[in-house]
Amino acid sequence: MKTCSKRAKAVILLLLIAVAATAVFSGCSSKNVESVIVNGDFEASATGAAGWSISDYQNDFLNNGAASDVYIGDGKDGKCIVIENKEKNDTRIYQSVDVMPKTTYKISADIKTENVDPDGAGAMISAIGVTERSDGVYGTTDWQTVTIYTKTDKKQKVIELSFGLGGYSADASGKAMFDNISIEKVSSAPAGARVLSLFKTDSSGSSSSSKEEKDTTTKEKLFKLLFFVLLAGLIVLIIVLGIKTDEKERKGKLGKDAARKLDGKDLIIIAVLTVICATTSFFRLGDTGTANNYWKSSSAGEYVVVEFDNVTNVCGMSHLSNIPAHGEYDVYYEEEDGSGVFKYAFAIDSATTAETADKKKAGSFFEWEISNKINFNTRRIRVESRRTGWALNEIGFLTKDENQQYRLIPCKVIDESYVEGVTDGKPSNLFDEQQYVATSVTYMNSTYFDEIYHARTAYEMIKGWNIYETTHPPFGKILIGLGIRIFGMNPFGWRFMGTLFGVLMVPLIYLFASKIFKKRMFAVLASGLMTFEFMRLAHSRIATIDSFSTFFIILMYYFMYDYFTIKCYDPKDVKARIPLALCGITFGIGAATKWTCLYAGAGLALLFFAAQLFEAVDVKNGMGPAKMDVKKWFLVRFLPTCALCVVFFVAIPVAIYTLTYLPYMPTHPNESLWTVMINNQKSMFSYHSNLDATHPFSSEWWSWPLDIRPIWMYSGDAAVGKKSTIASFGNPAIWLLSIPALIGTVFYACKKSCKKMLVVIAAFALEFLPWILVTRCVFIYHFMPSVPFVILMIVYCFENLTEDKIFPKWVTWVYLGVTAVLFAVFYPALTGLEVNAKYIEGLRWFSTWYF
Repeated sequence: MKTCSKRAKAVILLLLIAVAATAVFSGCSSKNVESVIVNGDFEASATGAAGWSISDYQNDFLNNGAASDVYIGDGKDGKCIVIENKEKNDTRIYQSVDVMPKTTYKISADIKTENVDPDGAGAMISAIGVTERSDGVYGTTDWQTVTIYTKTDKKQKVIELSFGLGGYSADASGKAMFDNISIEKVSSAPAGARVLSLFKTDSSGSSSSSKEEKDTTTKEKLFKLLFFVLLAGLIVLIIVLGIKTDEKERKGKLGKDAARKLDGKDLIIIAVLTVICATTSFFRLGDTGTANNYWKSSSAGEYVVVEFDNVTNVCGMSHLSNIPAHGEYDVYYEEEDGSGVFKYAFAIDSATTAETADKKKAGSFFEWEISNKINFNTRRIRVESRRTGWALNEIGFLTKDENQQYRLIPCKVIDESYVEGVTDGKPSNLFDEQQYVATSVTYMNSTYFDEIYHARTAYEMIKGWNIYETTHPPFGKILIGLGIRIFGMNPFGWRFMGTLFGVLMVPLIYLFASKIFKKRMFAVLASGLMTFEFMRLAHSRIATIDSFSTFFIILMYYFMYDYFTIKCYDPKDVKARIPLALCGITFGIGAATKWTCLYAGAGLALLFFAAQLFEAVDVKNGMGPAKMDVKKWFLVRFLPTCALCVVFFVAIPVAIYTLTYLPYMPTHPNESLWTVMINNQKSMFSYHSNLDATHPFSSEWWSWPLDIRPIWMYSGDAAVGKKSTIASFGNPAIWLLSIPALIGTVFYACKKSCKKMLVVIAAFALEFLPWILVTRCVFIYHFMPSVPFVILMIVYCFENLTEDKIFPKWVTWVYLGVTAVLFAVFYPALTGLEVNAKYIEGLRWFSTWYF
């Protein structure tokens, strides 16, 4: 025993020595890591940027031939690097810098700009592969020092620091000069300083790029192998289970599922659940009015003068922009003595050298922006156009009440100057809808997240203007535009249709579940789960296209279910043709909404050909019409059906898809509809296949069913101690059962020879599995079209668990109640409802739940 004790002590002592030595050597190694910018002053450069690499997005990735140049010029102290984008682009110089993990760094650069447009990222500091960046420098400025702070990740050993003009999804034009670039380690960032995260979420942080590339390649190969293995498994499951089920039916070993017709009680339940869903979905969806009349100056010098009732302190300005574009407006105020002498105050959308030095940029669309760096007393204000091209909807001047809260100062227009018949709108339009002026920016009165793309495009379609967002097919934006036409160009109007389709998923899933399970109880469970699903709520309340595509995907499989489960061998019987036709039409509509619906097309094709195979086997076993063998079936049944499918799933969808491009035609008068459509397909494919961006809220496909990383879409103004936030993720009581429900569904379907569930399994698999092959930046909301089929699989498992008496029926209702309670608890974080900040903090159950 003593010998053992001595040995144990010796082993422990050796381990302690090893740990201490490792710590010492690690510490020595860390101390030797020196973060140095090579040629940060560009004095070592002759004609090129020695020590630096160049990233040119438009030319390197899209081959657009954008006119951009990087060269050496006269700097603040000697030489500098000049980045000139004559067209919108994201052009940067970058350099890999060794860093220490979990360390704070200060990064600085002297920046000077010329004519940098205000609707891009501006001249800024960032890193390759990340979306966070410094505040941009816009307009024309003299040399100024821009400083950022970053804290490295626990595994990070390198930063690819970039200094450029433009950023991810925010290309810019103009000229930017950089000099005296430096990086230094600091103990901490100053109080209140913004600390950027300049590391790739999918990177190990290793300075060996070849190792990273090798690891990435291996990972992609393994994922491809996994995809094909799972796809092959799905095909085998469908064929084997389908044939096995049909064989048992022929032998009379399976009972017949009686068709279930809806009765009055079903209609009442559907109505109640739909009302609950609609109430929670439309509650505080958005303001029903906003400023729409705008002024877009035709020449510099056009102006409008407004007057207050008396001399008032102006300490804020709220403005609402129209389509983002180039343009600047100067604001002048009259001296307090009323002498008629106007003094320059600040500029909207340019960096100024005035006392307030306020800087605004025209990157927003129908989003109120509040300038708070102004403070003067006056009775009259003049807003004058300096540079044309940008339209403003409304301006409101603000003062503060006794509680230091902004309030609008009433004013009236007393003078304006513009070129009538040439100017788009008139200057006085800036003050004709003062009832809508926002004193705080919230989702209720402004666009947020991807609404700046989709709501904007819907608006442009209505106006017949040039269309901005062309990375998705048009039909989703046409639907958003329908809501705008009905309710007006306001937050409620541009969100209405998406919310409506989100609500309609509830009765649709009820009908689908009734068709599959033949029992009211399970139809209620399915539609209840859909009602209380988090992402259905959050993502249908924003003007994007995901609720439309998800709805149409459910509808496609709803009709395919009819075809897949109907036995019809008579080539003249149209009974089986109707579901195919309806399926094809909905497929065409879905594809014209979002390309993810094409994944559903693969699932539909798989189910269709499986159904044909099952028919052929039935005919071979004498189940078809008399005197019909497989050869005759092939000629009179299979081939004509395939020909119809060419019509239903190719000709009709192509026609629908092409017709949705009609809103593009006003800006393409010399091109045919077909040409416009084809060109956009090329553009979309190029965009998605070459997209190489990263995003702090991106997540990998395998993490979605685990509900690991929500996407944070909004954080708005709120009272002190309050918070208003919107995140999109899944109800954990539903999503965490995704994989267990899939396994349970496959198990019970095989055990009980339930061929009908193959439709649900195929739908889930073909909506989810293709994302395994996608290597670009993806998000948790890409799982949204799979969720309805997760719900149906959960319901199927509950059906079998209750029928097998593994647990009583009341457990089903308890489970539904749990999802409802979670829905109520998380409702504020899903809808932007203003609540106590600590309440929101309490909802962050996991470190990855950041909202």
